[in-house]
Amino acid sequence: NKAVVTALSASCISTFAGYPLDSLKSRLQTTKTPISVPRLALTVYREEGISGFYRGLAIPLLTISFVRAASFTIYNSTKDYFKKREWLARDSIVDVSIIGGISGAMSGALISVGSTPFELVKVRRQLEFSIASSKGIHLAKSPRTLEAVRDIFRTSGIRGLYTKRN
Repeated sequence: NKAVVTALSASCISTFAGYPLDSLKSRLQTTKTPISVPRLALTVYREEGISGFYRGLAIPLLTISFVRAASFTIYNSTKDYFKKREWLARDSIVDVSIIGGISGAMSGALISVGSTPFELVKVRRQLEFSIASSKGIHLAKSPRTLEAVRDIFRTSGIRGLYTKRN
């Protein structure tokens, strides 16, 4: 399906390109002392190198790509469903908006349940060094993504993948 391949490709590229900014945003949200974005970026680069900007990228690269592909598929299926029944079949902004809203609600409901654990793991991976540092712990190497998921599951069970840990 052309829409799925296009969505997967575009999503991988955009996720990889925008991830460093998302990583900086997560760190800015948890810092206790004010710091500018350029200074934070320089600090991350000095302490962790380029890999510090991409910590936890694997899960979002996969999940966001599949979420976007699923969203495009749901939208196209919804559009085809309405077109076959000759409902909302005009090429008007109103019809397109209604179909987009319906398919967006369907894909959002379906995907939010599955993507919440991955978003939680992503943010935790992004913040591992700053959290450890605030607790006086020095990490020579942070755990890999799968190890982070196992740790959450081991300490908090399945609920841990859907709740914030303090």
